[in-house]
Amino acid sequence: MTETKTPINSYEHIEPLRSQRLGTQAGPFMIDMLVRENMPWFESPEDIEAGLAWGREKEALLDWLKGLMETCLSDMERESITLYYFENLNYRDAALRLHVNASTVCRAVHRATVKLKAAIPETECLNRDES
Repeated sequence: MTETKTPINSYEHIEPLRSQRLGTQAGPFMIDMLVRENMPWFESPEDIEAGLAWGREKEALLDWLKGLMETCLSDMERESITLYYFENLNYRDAALRLHVNASTVCRAVHRATVKLKAAIPETECLNRDES
């Protein structure tokens, strides 16, 4: 007579114990409350609306910045900024994509940020600080 044994790496015998233990320590109401508070996707309608409003504002800011980049920056500076900030590449990876040295990308990013800061009207900076 051969006995079939449960493999050691099987957790089937543990799961009923775990659910019983949770049920005795905290009732279903407590478990539901803990799960709802700790889930990152649980948001109130106000949180959702605030997120959507921020998304619309961010889109408008990015459109404004891209327009400013078109008018103020050279092609190399624009490509370097796009790869470094918008595609999150480091200088070396951006340089490989542009077929230049990493120091060239670094200098282009620096020059571009200086130009963009200078191109922002002073009133824009003051309006951002007040809000």
